[in-house]
Amino acid sequence: MKKKITLKYLMAIFLVLLLVPAYAQVGVGTLTPHSSAKLEVVSDSSGVLLTRMTHAQMTAISNPADGLLVYCTDDAGFFVYQNSQWQKVGIQNLTLSGDSLMIDKAGTGVDLASFVDNAPKIIAATGIGNYHFGLNNMDSIQSTANRNIAIGDLSLYSITNGDFNIGLGYATNRDLTSGYGNVAIGTQALKNSTTGFDNIGIGRDVGEELTTGNRNVLLGKEAGHALTTGSLNTFIGNRAGYEAQTNHSVFIGSFAGWGE
Repeated sequence: MKKKITLKYLMAIFLVLLLVPAYAQVGVGTLTPHSSAKLEVVSDSSGVLLTRMTHAQMTAISNPADGLLVYCTDDAGFFVYQNSQWQKVGIQNLTLSGDSLMIDKAGTGVDLASFVDNAPKIIAATGIGNYHFGLNNMDSIQSTANRNIAIGDLSLYSITNGDFNIGLGYATNRDLTSGYGNVAIGTQALKNSTTGFDNIGIGRDVGEELTTGNRNVLLGKEAGHALTTGSLNTFIGNRAGYEAQTNHSVFIGSFAGWGE
């Protein structure tokens, strides 16, 4: 009798040992743990409680493996061991006061206000569909100005209620207040235009002195540079119509219409 009982137990142990490697998964609260998990815990009323210890106990762990996870009671958070150091999981103690963003790491505050104030931004200004990227642009924008785009320092700096204007480059459409449909591309293009509409200026300093002129097309470095109130002109070329004070004129080519 004793031999039969011993044999049964040996057979049972053998079968268990044989099966364990084939089903090396553990399910808590489930008989079918997910095939991708070594451990799956299922519950709708409780959680998983991981190792808890003080900061001193955590740092005293001998030869911790990368990925080792513990809950530190002193710092009230999870820490993971990575790249030869313990790192707290997530951003802790993040506060925002005015323009100052403070991140407290190990008791040391880092003030990011200078980065926020001096770094270029892409934000939606007030009004409908207004966007700007850069420093000091669209600073005066009001809720009555719509669908303007300013990219570059001082671009569309003075806009108040103008619509459908685009400024790409330093000081483009800088003084524009209520004009509409103006496109300025290039450093200081259409810089002094205030209430003009439907002007196109592409190139450095094109139409820089234009104030109230309308429906001008100025293409090329300093094209129409000194034009102030002229309208319906087309100047194409390097310094084309540079000193011109005219209306309904067409100058094509470098220095074309110089002094007109």
